[in-house]
This record gives sequence, C-alpha cells and structure tokens, in this order.
Amino acid sequence: SLCIAEVRLQIIGVNMELLAATQRANLSRMLAKDLSEAADLPMTRIHDSAGGAGRVTLEVAAGSTLAFAFIDMPPGSTLASLTDRLSPRLLRQHVTTSLTALRAASANKDGWEVGDQALERLAVVPEAEALPGAQCYLLGTRYEPNMVGEQLLVHNLTDCQGRCAQTPQCAHFTFFRDSHRCLLQEVFASAFRDANATAGP
Repeated sequence: SLCIAEVRLQIIGVNMELLAATQRANLSRMLAKDLSEAADLPMTRIHDSAGGAGRVTLEVAAGSTLAFAFIDMPPGSTLASLTDRLSPRLLRQHVTTSLTALRAASANKDGWEVGDQALERLAVVPEAEALPGAQCYLLGTRYEPNMVGEQLLVHNLTDCQGRCAQTPQCAHFTFFRDSHRCLLQEVFASAFRDANATAGP
C-alpha cells in the first residue's frame, strides 16, 4: 500500500529520561507490539522514523514521552478504521503491561525505576494522520457505490483525486490504471479489494 499513517502516542505521567539505551531499545519494540495488537496489524507494517520494522521512535522529556511510528496501511483499510481501533483505554492497558515488564527486567539495576503510583496515573493519548496528507493512496482497492453520473476518463491518479476534491459530496475516488476510468464516491461508500484499482480520499 502507498497509504502510510503516522501514529503518535503521548505517554504522560512516567519519567523515562533515565532509561538506558538498551532499555529504550526494548521499550521501542514493546510499544511497537502494543501498537500492533491495538491496531490489529502485523508488526512488519510498523516502522520507526529510520525505517526499522517492529519499532517506534521515542522522544523523551520530563514526565512525558512521545512514541511515534509509521504504519503501512493494508488495501481496503481507512484512517478512520485505524483511529477507531486506537482506543486510549486499550492502549493504556497495553503500555502499562509493557512498562511493568520493563520495570521487572530492570530490577536491581542502576537507573530507571517506575512506581505503582506512576503507573496508576499513566495516560496514553493516541493521534493518527495520513502521510502525505493529500496523497493517501490505497493500492488494490476500490470504493462502492459510485456517485451517479460521475464516471470520468483522466490522465492519471492525481487528476482523479483532483476531480474528487472539486466535486461536492465526493469523499473517495477510485482510479483504474488499465482504462484510466475515474469513479467518485460519497462518504458512506465502502472499500473492497480490486487488483486493478487504486483508491483514496
């Protein structure tokens, strides 16, 4: 898929500034697993900012940590469906379990320690957006039903997306590479797999 979502998890209430490099690496993999399970996607679809699979990137400050990752969206999925799955309550459960495991692994070692009270205060705030914002394409996907009378012939995918942007009530477009047909769909349309099509918002 050419549709990539950036997901950010703001983890509030736990100071991770004292994490050693190995602990940060372990936490990066643990949080990728948490994200994978919450989003119901394989870890191979989750990448850190350097492109490493099965990892997230951590930006640590006092009392707050930003974990962010890029997710390769599978054909037929939407940003809205991903956002719906990233429940703050579910993610908090996953992250609390990971931090508890990291604490146990770090026991009797110098450096980072997190108490039960900090875990009780823990908050996880998820955000997701498509990258690049205006060009989120889904390979092997078409939307249905089509808007009545909105079947066009265009030069390329970008032209099809542009037609959707100019058409009232258009929320999705489907472009067929072999015929250069461009079909437009409203917000209630559903995504289906189609090897000959590329779709997007």
